[in-house]
Amino acid sequence: MAGDNAGDPIRCAIAEQVASLPVIERAVRADADDAVHQLRVSIRRIRSLLRAVPGGSARLDEGEPKLGPPHEHSGSARLDEGEPKLGPPHEHSGSARLDEGEAKLGPPHEHSGSARLDEGEAKLGPPHEHRGSARLDDELRWLAGVLGTARDAEVLAQRYRRALHRIAPSLVRGRVAERLVDAAAQRYRAGWAQSVAALDSPRYRRLLAGLETVAAGQSTAPADESAGSDTATVAAAYRRVRKAAKATRVGGTGHDDEALHRIRKAAKRLRYTAAAMGAPSIEEQAKTIQNLLGEHQDSVVSREHLLTESRAAEAAGEDTFTYGLLYQQERDIARTCRAQLDQALDELAESMAVLRGG
Repeated sequence: MAGDNAGDPIRCAIAEQVASLPVIERAVRADADDAVHQLRVSIRRIRSLLRAVPGGSARLDEGEPKLGPPHEHSGSARLDEGEPKLGPPHEHSGSARLDEGEAKLGPPHEHSGSARLDEGEAKLGPPHEHRGSARLDDELRWLAGVLGTARDAEVLAQRYRRALHRIAPSLVRGRVAERLVDAAAQRYRAGWAQSVAALDSPRYRRLLAGLETVAAGQSTAPADESAGSDTATVAAAYRRVRKAAKATRVGGTGHDDEALHRIRKAAKRLRYTAAAMGAPSIEEQAKTIQNLLGEHQDSVVSREHLLTESRAAEAAGEDTFTYGLLYQQERDIARTCRAQLDQALDELAESMAVLRGG
């Protein structure tokens, strides 16, 4: 597929991601380590890249098989691309996230499975008849949301397991491991089953057909213009980051979790665009911001979950000391992330100036 898009780096990047989906899909079915995460990252990368393609989010009812409507969104929070460590941000690998449009964490029986806390992705439900208005973006959001149920539970379990291992045994009291780690592992199993069901659905097959059509499409840009479009494409994605950051600073909401989350989402889109357009310095700077604010967002989700579980433990007459200890650790992580943000944004601005030749 990539061969049909020579000269169009965005479509080439999309084609590469689409071509990798069947391999990752098989790994998910086999419940291979990190497979759900890898598939979710690919879906999100495709979604970000499509937004940089003119008409990339065009309606699927124009010559394509009809897709079912997106189901009700599960909320606004998600754990997603990589595994966040409970430690200083510079140790964070940058990829696990509770995030984007996905649902907030609540009691285990209410948890939809995703906590990075991210872009309103939808729960898996029975396929319905399409009314002619679904977009690829909607369907990618749906699939990322389904995968998020397993991924976010997996990340929470890892996060709490590591944190508890670093605490002196005498400070781990009550059923905290059972409530935080074991319950998350159970949610992972349920989420994995949902993910496999989604991959078996006609809706997913129609989504693949739509992606393959877009990936194989020819660029509409004239050959003499395409060479000069790379910087402009990256600059357009950067403007979203700058706008989100400016709104945070001007509005005096530097500690606003939602505002910081918007910066992270814009940085993620910039990262994928810069990678496709061959701007490695911008890609790395955007990745730094994405990881920094991803860790912050994971801390937000984790604290909400700790509050929920501590209340349940208190109602059951259990010792809640350890929940408070973990909560304070998460607050410290978030504070450190916020303190490093301005410098990361300034470094990104400098890299953009170099790219533009300024």
